[in-house]
Amino acid sequence: MKETTLKVRGARQNNLRNIDLDLHRDQLIVFTGPSGSGKTSLAIDTLHSEGQRRLIEALGAGRRFDLSRPDVDVITGLPPTIGVLQHAQVQSRSTVGSLTETGPLLRSLSAHHGIVHCAICDRPLPALPAERIAATLADLAEGSRLTFLAPVRRQQDGDLHRLLQEIHAQGFARVRIDGEMYHLEDAPQVNPDHPHDLEVVVDRVKVSPDRTARIFEAVQTSLAAGDGRLIVLCATSRGAVADPLQFADHPYCFVDDVRWPRPTPRALSANAPEGACEHCGGRGCAVCAHTGLGPLARQVRLGEHSLQHLLTAPLSATRETLSSLPPVHGAEALQAELDRRLKTLIDLGLGHLPLSRRAPELSSGERSRTRLAGQTGHQLSGVLFVLDEPTAGLHEQDLPGVISYIKQLREGGNTVLVIDHHPLVVHNADVEVRFGPGAGPNGGLIIHNGPPQPTQQPSIPNITPRRFSGGLRLEGASGRNLDAISVRFPNGKWTAVFGVSGSGKSTLISATLAPAVAVALGQKGEPLPYRRLTGTKGVQRLLHLDRGPVSRSARSSTATAVGVWTSIRNLLASTRSARIRGFGPQRFSFNRAGGRCEACQGVGHRTLQLDYLPDAVVICEVCEGRRFDAATLSVEYKGASVHDILEMSVDQARTHFANQPRILRMLTALRDVGLGYLPLGQTADTFSGGEAQRLRLASELARARRDSLADTVVILDEPAAALHPDDAHHIIDSLKRLVSRGATVITVAYQPALLAAADHLIEMGPGAGPDGGTIIGQQ
Repeated sequence: MKETTLKVRGARQNNLRNIDLDLHRDQLIVFTGPSGSGKTSLAIDTLHSEGQRRLIEALGAGRRFDLSRPDVDVITGLPPTIGVLQHAQVQSRSTVGSLTETGPLLRSLSAHHGIVHCAICDRPLPALPAERIAATLADLAEGSRLTFLAPVRRQQDGDLHRLLQEIHAQGFARVRIDGEMYHLEDAPQVNPDHPHDLEVVVDRVKVSPDRTARIFEAVQTSLAAGDGRLIVLCATSRGAVADPLQFADHPYCFVDDVRWPRPTPRALSANAPEGACEHCGGRGCAVCAHTGLGPLARQVRLGEHSLQHLLTAPLSATRETLSSLPPVHGAEALQAELDRRLKTLIDLGLGHLPLSRRAPELSSGERSRTRLAGQTGHQLSGVLFVLDEPTAGLHEQDLPGVISYIKQLREGGNTVLVIDHHPLVVHNADVEVRFGPGAGPNGGLIIHNGPPQPTQQPSIPNITPRRFSGGLRLEGASGRNLDAISVRFPNGKWTAVFGVSGSGKSTLISATLAPAVAVALGQKGEPLPYRRLTGTKGVQRLLHLDRGPVSRSARSSTATAVGVWTSIRNLLASTRSARIRGFGPQRFSFNRAGGRCEACQGVGHRTLQLDYLPDAVVICEVCEGRRFDAATLSVEYKGASVHDILEMSVDQARTHFANQPRILRMLTALRDVGLGYLPLGQTADTFSGGEAQRLRLASELARARRDSLADTVVILDEPAAALHPDDAHHIIDSLKRLVSRGATVITVAYQPALLAAADHLIEMGPGAGPDGGTIIGQQ
């Protein structure tokens, strides 16, 4: 009998307070609550983690290891689990195509059914196996006389005598030299200083039903003798001579004598050595139209369209092009799957993106939906999907498509668990589970479990045209979909740029303005095209706080990212217990040998790479996850060891170090940007994009000592993404504090609370991709 209920008993992971929960399967369930209230602890650190552990155990991959188990008494009715997580890292060379598997499908279709074209004359160069060549010839009019020629030399000089001897030794009796037939013994002497053509006459066959086997044999022999090439002279039964038929079992141009290898999926990939552009190494400069494709891949076409065009065109145009192709024999299923995946991306509002767009160049909303499509697009059933903030970074107009797709996952026989705050997501859920009442130690309880409770629908302020003087002025920005726009950002104000996803916000701010200011300050930067930047006089400092990872190292943490760990180590080293043992500050570093556990090198766990399975995390059996050796752990400050301190949340640590002004200042900066719930020891490779960005902001706030920031430009992309609306005030207060000290603050944002708090609004649109890229309103 099918299990219909997912039951959790005694969940204590992180700040969860021994909670019990029953969830009906095959429903859309939304977890809500303030940041740090326990949503992620249950959804990801408990359910998703346990689902992965059970899968690995069931497949036998974990028998040699004691796989980490979340802190929970029992979980029953847990189906196989797939997570689309905020902190999931993407490779710098990942693209929309690779993240959603549409790229590999398109490469496979192109490799097996595309046609290479000559780079010189642009002629199609079909590569045909011997069977297809023989079938083509056998279908010619009965009675046609075929002469099979194997090309040996094409327009090359040199003496033919030795080559003719080799041909004779192979058992052939006739050749054609410069278009004339000869018996080998009658072959003329040719001028070795002039170029010549030489073909071996392999066989002569008259087309008839009983000669099919001989035709096939002649084709095979000719291809072998002609290095994969074959010329067939054809005369009808009445003596009419047709143009020679030319075949090759690999892409070859008989006109320009240009040879290509047979295409393979790897040879059409920018991430494989054999498929990468020779100029940029697959990174994408202008020779390959920024696709990273090598010369062979640039010559492959499906129908009339090159692979390069299909990768760089908007997804909607690519799907339309592929849909217009006739069904390819033997590839119908491949074509259907490729079309389904492209449709999913378009339905999610990503039709403006090309498959070649690099993941780091995507906006937060685009990256979120791309991951959603990639990790849930396998038409699975009976699965628990855990979706972490799928609407983060999305404009109101982008939400219906995402919500519709999430419902389709549920209707496919799956349980969908969504961590989200948006009222539209909550309204469309079957069940709302709200955590709280606060964050960290003040959270960890379930305060509502039932039908969704009504919440206020946010609204974006209406804006009217308004002029500002002074400030930065960017003119003629034309990168990607920007329509040569010019825009001004007033000095000492907070400017918020908003609009539908794909309208050009991140392209304008993160990819054009920020690097353009960096270049103006004499720093490294590669801005997208623009005509001119003015107003930088007096600007001496740029803080571009992006959403990229703080660090990919498991030894970087909340405490090290903001710089507070050095002060805490110094404090621990100053204790009487540490001085007696002769322990200095380095003893409390998990990045150096001496005090850390050497079995795990201070990480507290080991990550096991299990080939085709997700990586597994195993708690270190020596230190039991505490990172340090016993002697180091014996040193305490106010009753807390170094491990205890790393386990504290920022808010707990603020209380613990209340009499340490330097430490307290840095911890307060973390609290002020809404990160009071983060444990000091949480590793940087698990931060969401929004957490990483807010850590950078906190670091700057903690370091800022000058009263005036009038010479500073601060740029942030979606600073409140994935924050509960009740926590948005942290970001608002932090940004206003920067403005009060004279900084020019520029954000890409969509949250109504941030837009209402900003001094200046710029709306981009009206649509996405080619339908966007313009300024449609300012206030």
